[in-house]
Amino acid sequence: MNSKTRIRFRVLALLPLLIFSAARAFAAAPRWIPLGPPDGASVPALAFDPKNPNIAYASAQGAGVFKSLDGGRTWFLSSTGLYASFVNTLAVDPVDSESVYAGTTEGFFRSRDGGKNWLRSDLDRDVLAIAVDSRRAGSLNAATRNGLFRSTDGGVHWAETSRGLVRDARFYAPALAAAPSDPGILYASYIGARSGVFRSGDAGKTWIQVSRDEVSSLAVDPADPDLVYAGRSFRGALRTTDGGRTWTRLPVAFARLVTDPSRPGVVLGLDSGGISISEDEGQSWRLLSSLGRTVQTLAISPGQPSTWLAGTAGAGVMRSEDRGRTWHPTAGIAAFSATLVRIVPERNAIFTAGASGLYRTTDGGASWDRVFQLAVSALAVDPSDPDTLYLGVATAGASDHVYKSEDGGDTWQARSTGINRGPITDLIVLPAEPQTVFAAVWDGDLDPFSNVPGLFRSTNGGASWTQVPRVFGVVDLELNPADPNVIYATQDRGILRSDDRGRTWQLRTVGGSRPGTWARRTRQIAVAPSDADRLAVIDPYSTFLSLDEGRSWRNVREWGPDLNRSVVFDPLDANTLYNGVTNGVYRSRDGGATWSFFSRGLPGVVVNDLVFDPADPTKLYAATSSAGVFVMDLRP
Repeated sequence: MNSKTRIRFRVLALLPLLIFSAARAFAAAPRWIPLGPPDGASVPALAFDPKNPNIAYASAQGAGVFKSLDGGRTWFLSSTGLYASFVNTLAVDPVDSESVYAGTTEGFFRSRDGGKNWLRSDLDRDVLAIAVDSRRAGSLNAATRNGLFRSTDGGVHWAETSRGLVRDARFYAPALAAAPSDPGILYASYIGARSGVFRSGDAGKTWIQVSRDEVSSLAVDPADPDLVYAGRSFRGALRTTDGGRTWTRLPVAFARLVTDPSRPGVVLGLDSGGISISEDEGQSWRLLSSLGRTVQTLAISPGQPSTWLAGTAGAGVMRSEDRGRTWHPTAGIAAFSATLVRIVPERNAIFTAGASGLYRTTDGGASWDRVFQLAVSALAVDPSDPDTLYLGVATAGASDHVYKSEDGGDTWQARSTGINRGPITDLIVLPAEPQTVFAAVWDGDLDPFSNVPGLFRSTNGGASWTQVPRVFGVVDLELNPADPNVIYATQDRGILRSDDRGRTWQLRTVGGSRPGTWARRTRQIAVAPSDADRLAVIDPYSTFLSLDEGRSWRNVREWGPDLNRSVVFDPLDANTLYNGVTNGVYRSRDGGATWSFFSRGLPGVVVNDLVFDPADPTKLYAATSSAGVFVMDLRP
């Protein structure tokens, strides 16, 4: 046996061991684990498989696409490759039902295997509606924020068909509907300087304007292609019986209208009150069912017309088996939009907050309780007493802006005397003076250079507050872990630093010395626990790093417009940073010089907050928009 043969033999002998080692390393790689809470899913899109009534698809806002194999009773995530988590509309090809289409804020995505895997097309606009031709596989039209488009190859390539229809530079088209009885006839709406409804008689190749009314939805009768309903939330919905030549106003004002594919003349209106029905082509109406939540979309099974699915704002998908008279919740879609996460290890508690309130778990996410029912945007724990918490309300016009709990979150009392504006963007309690609390206030509608409230201080545990002079527009507050006298605050293009526990403040620019190289409205600041000289600041576009307490800065990463959401240092290694953006988490282990995607287990969602467990620096928590809270164990 010659030397080359011996080497080849040894490599082949080692190959199974190498493969096993690689597989074991991949299996042991850190992975994000979802914790909940299972509440708050907003579902803007639903679609049944026209060939199989057991198969349905749903989009949960911020969490991607879910699929059901039992007619909508249970759901599972089916979003591989669909990195855009905000899905506006879904459609299944009637000829080839393995082809599923998704219109998202990041463009058009298609699946050739029933939603298992997704690919993005060259249509990179915000897609709002899709209409599929039931006669030819792969023939479809799309309505976007920038025009109407047509594809004949299943959404791989697109051609714009709305150019020249209106004078506006941007053709905002929120609605698109094909006539079920004649799919070559389509209707689309346009909102802009010359709003109106357009009609196509050649499957979307050409269009003519048939109305100058501003409408938000369109629905075509299943038997008559000239009978069309147009939804409007003001001035009344509309109907035409002659293909758009003339229109009459209906006695209701629904923004969203849907026709029943099995019953000509039946039209349904969706709103915050539930579902209303008309059985005489929209002339008279009655409330069919109230679901207790706003109904955003409705899908009626083509194979089982008594089975309906309703996509709600905040309660996921509801299911009916008697044409909408009674409804039942479904399982599997968890899409809570978490704005923050806080860990209280002394009480084994995890808190998260969002538009529907403050939630708490004491069993690692197995169960959650809602302990506060207003929209929450800030939460702070007293470092001297883990049962004392302060929360900030997210609503600018709330009657009270700050609440306090002294029993670990079981009960809350308003503590807002002296605070005359919201929302509260952050709260901190001073470790050396636990009766001193700071509340940051930011109103994005106000001029950041005007003298509006930006920071309030309480020296009596929240009983009363006074405004800190000459500090405004504060988004985030951070304590220096090495020096309890030092506090940082973000303020427009720079940061504020106080060396005397918030009595006086100095402004420091973040970024370069020239305009255009500064941070653009800083969002969050982080201090490295193992090296307090090291700071990280993010704005919507970039991450900045300082090694000298904020005296000088360098831009270590450009993320793109409005992508950057959160940043945190590893407590054990000041060279390691984690950055939350609109599609997950990135990690740098060399002080920001290089970054790697660090989102295994995350469904491509916005990461609003990143927090390490104060008692266990190997556990990192992420608060995501519409997918709840995740945790990752970083231990090797």
